[in-house]
Amino acid sequence: MSKQRMSPNHYVDVVETMEEELAITQRPELGRDVFTHACPPWLPPGARGLYGGVLVGGSLAAAQSTVPPEVLVHSSHCNFLIGASAQSPIFYHVERVRDGRSFATRRVDAMQDGKCIFTATLSFMRPEGQPGQSVSHAHVMPHIELPEEVDSQEGTYQGRPFQVVDLPTTPALYPTKQKLRRLIRIQRRIDHNKNHSRNPDTNRAVSSAVQSASVLSQNLGVLAYLSDFYVINTATRIYGLPMFSPQSYIKRSVSALDRAGAAEKEKAITHLENMIRTEKLEMNQLAQVSLSTKTNNLQVGMMVTLSHTVFFHNQQAVRPHEWMLFEMESPWAGDNRGIAVQRTWNKEGLLIMTCVQEGLIRTEPRDKGLL
Repeated sequence: MSKQRMSPNHYVDVVETMEEELAITQRPELGRDVFTHACPPWLPPGARGLYGGVLVGGSLAAAQSTVPPEVLVHSSHCNFLIGASAQSPIFYHVERVRDGRSFATRRVDAMQDGKCIFTATLSFMRPEGQPGQSVSHAHVMPHIELPEEVDSQEGTYQGRPFQVVDLPTTPALYPTKQKLRRLIRIQRRIDHNKNHSRNPDTNRAVSSAVQSASVLSQNLGVLAYLSDFYVINTATRIYGLPMFSPQSYIKRSVSALDRAGAAEKEKAITHLENMIRTEKLEMNQLAQVSLSTKTNNLQVGMMVTLSHTVFFHNQQAVRPHEWMLFEMESPWAGDNRGIAVQRTWNKEGLLIMTCVQEGLIRTEPRDKGLL
């Protein structure tokens, strides 16, 4: 098997476009339905592994490539098996489980260095039914006005291919009732014509209907990519638990960049310090609203995602370049595991995604410097 080696300690701290981040290319020499990333995926400065949304979005893009463009994804059930590295390419092996009149099912195994690191089962559905001819209900969006622009950079996460603004937290009586909210949008509108204006098989212009379906599938791919952003962290954030010891985390992260240049290391340190500063402000706020005192002396020692399920709704209304409201809550945590539920609304208040995630959560005594 041929390999595309990436430079050691390489990270992409700014992605120019989401087209590049989600673009995949077919590798027919490796099999009928084998795909890989066309560009190196985004790796946050100092991070030890790839962002999980890369795998969620990559598996969807690979599976979507094996179904007609008008057949849209409605669910994705994922399992994270091994952390994804930025040092070698990821290959998505798609199995065409079933093609029916209404539904199509695909299984995707993400392989890296000969090991399966991630699996996903995705279901696609042809549009059917007329408005008013089926049962219809949805969670109502909280009364939060989504802005056209964000005037201040306070509360935003820098160095990511998307913008995030955390919203103030309202105290709740019980942890299971605590809700965390944030606004997310991608940095710029997707150029849907960039790689989809011509049909490579016929060398003719793609029909407007097919192009419209391609736009929808790309938007859903972006939403899948965003669905993994700080979801399972909800189970600990509702208590105001710090994610890590700042100094030890910076030291460990920078040591992983031992082959990187001075400029790259400096950029990583700046990014990490900004992230820690943002988290400290947020944790102080959340600790004030938490009613539990049993977690006051704890911090997160280890946290990894185990399973991740996404249900897509109102696919036609997904516009990731506009602000979307993400609301998270945790219905249960125990036995060193936790569950988080995430709901996402578009600017008009339509529910466009429901996500359920389970993760491994191990805590440890908090560093004295954080008490």
